[in-house]
Amino acid sequence: FLVEWDLDPSCENPSTVFLEEDGSGTILPLRTTCSDDITPIELLNVEASSHDENMVEATVDDGRIVIRQLSEQSGVAPVDVHVTDQRGNSWSSVFDVIVSSVDDAPTHAQLPLEVLVAVGDVVTVTLDVADVDTSLDDLVIATDVSWATIDSFRNLVLAPNAVGTFDVTITISDGSHIITDSISVLATSDPDLLIESVDIEGESGGQIEPGIVTTIEIWVRNDGLSAASLVTVRCYDDEILIDSTH
Repeated sequence: FLVEWDLDPSCENPSTVFLEEDGSGTILPLRTTCSDDITPIELLNVEASSHDENMVEATVDDGRIVIRQLSEQSGVAPVDVHVTDQRGNSWSSVFDVIVSSVDDAPTHAQLPLEVLVAVGDVVTVTLDVADVDTSLDDLVIATDVSWATIDSFRNLVLAPNAVGTFDVTITISDGSHIITDSISVLATSDPDLLIESVDIEGESGGQIEPGIVTTIEIWVRNDGLSAASLVTVRCYDDEILIDSTH
């Protein structure tokens, strides 16, 4: 009879892997560090599994261990590795993956480049502020203009008190990070016209009578913040247009 010895594979023990929670993971060459007395290296089977798949994923690609941390997860996750030859002999090891936490900055929705607001009106812009590492109650949101405020829903409230174009800067801080953004506010105001008085003058002593030339003066006042143009005053006798002026 013939006795043939087939020894277990032998590989280098992977060292501890250090990652950050927002990083891109890493790749560890393992099969190239192995040796076997009979099975060629390229035929060794490599397997890997994570003890905490909610934090770290461990897969194998062509004998290499691919480590990928899951989003917004941190801590320590041991990873088991297992190498077998063609006859079932095996080598096993375990190493730690340490994922350090990262304090993320606040985020907000994309702001419009320009907002049109009439003086006296109020326009609310949704900021949709979020921070995965900080409670919304602990965020500080401020603006550099007194009439641009933040409401209880952490949205931007615009109530300009003058006509013009203004740049409003919004600042959001979680204590560690400060992010800023700006929005252009075009504040407008329409003319606010009203008839202040109607004066009647002429041969009839302030009375309109048939056949008598009468002058009517109409005083129009503009209480708005914008200039009025092309204002037309018309005089009717029932539904008949008598005259008009600008």
